[in-house]
Amino acid sequence: MGEIVLIRRAELLDRAAALAVVASAFGREDEARLVERMWAAKAIEFEIVAAANEKIVGYCACSAVTIDPPVEFRVLGLAPLAVTPARQKQGVGSALVERMLEDVRRAGAGAVVLLGHPRYYPRFKFVPAATKNVRWDVRDAKEAFQMIEFAAVFDGRPRVVSYHPALGGL
Repeated sequence: MGEIVLIRRAELLDRAAALAVVASAFGREDEARLVERMWAAKAIEFEIVAAANEKIVGYCACSAVTIDPPVEFRVLGLAPLAVTPARQKQGVGSALVERMLEDVRRAGAGAVVLLGHPRYYPRFKFVPAATKNVRWDVRDAKEAFQMIEFAAVFDGRPRVVSYHPALGGL
């Protein structure tokens, strides 16, 4: 493709394009509706886009999660990560994840959790959350429920993660 891809903070004017990217990346509207619910609930704390020739080709968001019993650090949930099909497998998704992790770490987050492909996210140092005795409140997602810590957030005691209600159990 050859275009330079710019990763930047999302702006209000990016919203329609971001929804189109999310819908095309997942091949359905469900995840785009999820993003709209998150916007309506003001649940998104970090939001970035990937642009090539000023066209949005990728989108990534993070929102706060709750931990039971609570931990002393802020923990965020990465969802969704989306890249338009024509730009997949070209490093756009990786660039979005790397930038998002850098942004949230700098902002003081202690950890990030996500539900994602168990072979994709370990490249960013995500590990199955179960290795720290952390589970998702909705269901047992096995190795797909993953986490990365920037600080010693989880001490091995059982913890349960709940995403923002706007995510509706993903």
